[in-house]
Amino acid sequence: MSLSEWGFGDFAQTLRELGFSRPPASDIMPGAVHGNGSYVTNFAPVNFLNLQRRADVMERMVAATQQYGLASGGSRTLQGVSLHHLAMEETISRYLGKEASISFGTGVLANIGFIHAMSGRQVFSRGLVLDNSDTVFVFDRDAHWSLWKAAEGLKYGERLFSFKHNRVDELEKVLQGLQGKRVVVVFESVYSIDGTVAPMHEIVDVCEKYGALSFCDDANGFLVYGPSHRRFYDEYQGLLRSTFIMVSMKKAVGVEGGLIAGPRDAIEGFEVLTGTATFTAGMSAPAAAATDYITQLLAYNEPGIVDNYLAKVEDFRRRLFAAELPVTETETCFTSIQVGDEHKAFAVHHDFLERGFRVPVYCYPATKRNEAVLRIILNDAHTDEQTTEFIKVASELRDKYGFDGPKKRPNRNASPLQKTVTHVLNEPSQVEVRPRYEGNNINTWIGFKHVNYMVEEAVLGHFRAAGLSSRTLFEEYGLGLDIARLDTRILNAFHLDESAVATVTPVGKGQELTFRVTLSKSTTSAEGTEAADGADGAEAGGKGTKDVTAQVKVVLRREKYVDATNAVPRELSRFAVNKIAHAQPERDAEVTPSQDWGITATHRTDPLLKELTEGRNAIGWRWRIPYPYCHNNERLQMSGYLRLMEEAKDRFVADRGISIKTLLDERKWIPVVPRSRIEFLDEALMEEELYIVYSVEDVFKDFTYTSRMDCYVVRDGKLVPTATGTIVHGYAEIADRKNWSLVSFDDRVLAALNGTVAEEGTAAEEEPAAAEAESDPGVTMHLSLRGA
Repeated sequence: MSLSEWGFGDFAQTLRELGFSRPPASDIMPGAVHGNGSYVTNFAPVNFLNLQRRADVMERMVAATQQYGLASGGSRTLQGVSLHHLAMEETISRYLGKEASISFGTGVLANIGFIHAMSGRQVFSRGLVLDNSDTVFVFDRDAHWSLWKAAEGLKYGERLFSFKHNRVDELEKVLQGLQGKRVVVVFESVYSIDGTVAPMHEIVDVCEKYGALSFCDDANGFLVYGPSHRRFYDEYQGLLRSTFIMVSMKKAVGVEGGLIAGPRDAIEGFEVLTGTATFTAGMSAPAAAATDYITQLLAYNEPGIVDNYLAKVEDFRRRLFAAELPVTETETCFTSIQVGDEHKAFAVHHDFLERGFRVPVYCYPATKRNEAVLRIILNDAHTDEQTTEFIKVASELRDKYGFDGPKKRPNRNASPLQKTVTHVLNEPSQVEVRPRYEGNNINTWIGFKHVNYMVEEAVLGHFRAAGLSSRTLFEEYGLGLDIARLDTRILNAFHLDESAVATVTPVGKGQELTFRVTLSKSTTSAEGTEAADGADGAEAGGKGTKDVTAQVKVVLRREKYVDATNAVPRELSRFAVNKIAHAQPERDAEVTPSQDWGITATHRTDPLLKELTEGRNAIGWRWRIPYPYCHNNERLQMSGYLRLMEEAKDRFVADRGISIKTLLDERKWIPVVPRSRIEFLDEALMEEELYIVYSVEDVFKDFTYTSRMDCYVVRDGKLVPTATGTIVHGYAEIADRKNWSLVSFDDRVLAALNGTVAEEGTAAEEEPAAAEAESDPGVTMHLSLRGA
């Protein structure tokens, strides 16, 4: 029989027509550009941190190459491993909190080896037998190809089952029918095609409930997600609870290799049970040396590498959304343009190439049929010019080919609660808000704290309008609604008795409860007369200027003091957390709790506060959290932190001899705030002692200054950060009952803010600051506050 009868000819011809007969070649290291003589901007490589180009990483690899060479010499079972392998496996085991780990040549080999080890009966000699022939596997439907490939010999419906992607309720239904069997649940942490993140805590909860083992493929999130200050911290705490964790070295690390971490006995068994550790070569020693070094670099020594990269990804995705490109919703470092039709996707791919961009196509079996995507992985070396041009070209190709992403069909069988949650997640709402009387601290102007209160009220109104008020969430489902992040820009000042139309727009793309809020003044006040600030173009109904903009993150926290009337339904469970945030302790801290209430110490008297403020332009105080600052029984709430931020500024300027009353009496100067931001890092509880540190970080052109507030508690001898925030301040001079104008800082104020000494009575030359300030957005916002 000739080869022509096997069909390779027709198949190869189709590949050639699609342009995929041979892989593209390059004469440079994979990264932000690719090519051989002529180069294209490359969005294909998965080594997105580009660390292989760092001199110190290269030095480690070269040194290991000189010591061991490039060949592994054989399998780890027969040939053994290098000292670099042992060091790497110890480093990663410790990072993942597991007893031991075993490395493989690739992540695919690790996955195949795991399924093989856990699924069959293996007899090596008399007495050396392991029988896993009754093991049942339950896969997330979107699990990686290598896992499905490894399990293809298992009969579906008997030893192999699946559940709908990331649907914990579907997983539980499957496990209910498998009680009494030995089960392994297999899933990924971050799915690279759609960027979604698994609800790992909930998956492991269900596994433990039914006695199943859990295997998480963390190929895509290893060393990227997990720290408390990054997205998906809660989910990654669930990852650490998995029985087994597989990681790939191909992504963040940027070399070849894979590893499985887990219980020591199982890992030692995998040395011979996997087959892929015995019958093929493992990682090279240089790759192991680089992995050990990079793991320590990213996890402990320079985590800012990942922080800066993720900030770049966030900005890139924001620009993709602003261009209205049909990209996947979850904000991970894996983003895809959703095209749909496979042939159209390949045509778009080739058009991208002709325009100087390599963007790979993913279609069946990597995606569902007719749901092809072009995956974009931002490289740390990509420039703003490259990404700007890419977005321009992508927008042109979208218009040319008419791809708008998958069409979402309405769910006619949706429950009332599903419709309510859909409304919260997708539909904007409007509500009228009004500042409280308490907020007019000086004349009739409303302070920043109460502007934030209006933003908070708008978000609560959004949930209320959808039928999920904070009271309903608490009483029906035992969920506390918490504002966990609040970033507000005040563009125009509010006065007493003014009202505004608040527009709340969901921006979490169905994955997070995040919202954009705008406040636009109504043109009439409570008395029916024109509002003082309304002359700048604000129209009734909130269609005029944006006077305040804010970004808000909401968390639904399971409450421990109440038994909910109903269990948390599936529609809400993906947003329900056991804790608002989890911060890693910064260091050991030995303190003696005070028995007093209120303020119990300052940076001048408390040893810990002295340490926290030493060498900084800062003050600090220790304060026992009282009941009035808390909600949902015991937690310090966002409004409490806003009050503390307001008090911190007051304490700082008083400490420096320019208290608010001093400058008000002497100069008629008042503080103004164009922006504030507060984010929860952990929970602070009633009657805990909170350590508050407030520092002036930057003074901009004698016109504004940015301060930072950090809050901590001491738990179990560890210093735990609970919140962080920044606030931008300036000063304005009162002109009359209704008007004021911004002023520049003189030498006395500058000295006080910078922590230096100035002669009493000296003053900086009074010149308009507007022209100088135009380059800084924070200052520009101050200027827009002029004129009540």
